[in-house]
Amino acid sequence: MPYTTPERIEKLLREFVDLEKYQPEDMELFIQKAEARINDRLRPYYRVPFADPVPDIIVSIAEDFACSFLVDQDYVDRPNSEQVPLAQVFFERAEKDLERVAANLTLHGLPGVVPVAQPTGMRGPMVATNTPNRSPMKAVLDRWPV
Repeated sequence: MPYTTPERIEKLLREFVDLEKYQPEDMELFIQKAEARINDRLRPYYRVPFADPVPDIIVSIAEDFACSFLVDQDYVDRPNSEQVPLAQVFFERAEKDLERVAANLTLHGLPGVVPVAQPTGMRGPMVATNTPNRSPMKAVLDRWPV
């Protein structure tokens, strides 16, 4: 299931981009690029692609990425680059949101989201000794934050 649709991208950009130049297939390419970025970043934490219903933050991130790609493409041949900052705003917002989702695992428990099982049971460095005297290295490792 795609994370967003060409129609939603059109609504977001109708005031900024000459949408007459683009077919829905063109926008689908930008959406696929956005989905690839999202899936690649979240693959270590969640089963991707996300199933329906796609979480709202993922839809928002996909739309921001796709909009940034479309604005970049639309203004690439124009002598005036005033919309490049708009593309940067979309892209940076998407990157920031994506990193926040990955760092905080904010999708856990949402419908359609399946977390990837993380290794458990390891609480820190595993060091054991069979010598009667305590190793100085063991004392250092005991201070390791868990």
